[in-house]
Amino acid sequence: MVARWAVIRDADNVVDNIIEWDGVTPWTPPDEHYAVAIGDQWCNTDYIYDPGTGTFSPPPPPPPES
Repeated sequence: MVARWAVIRDADNVVDNIIEWDGVTPWTPPDEHYAVAIGDQWCNTDYIYDPGTGTFSPPPPPPPES
């Protein structure tokens, strides 16, 4: 069964990409990245993954323009 996976940067746990993958077919995330099954959570690129809770949060809003 194909599911949605987040491809996340090791350095800061930011989602770089969303892919569909069956979790079985051989595939390796890019260097310095790891993949997490999204399940029924909503996330998109630039979301932040919390490995402690397994949840995704939207990115912080941009600073106001001065």
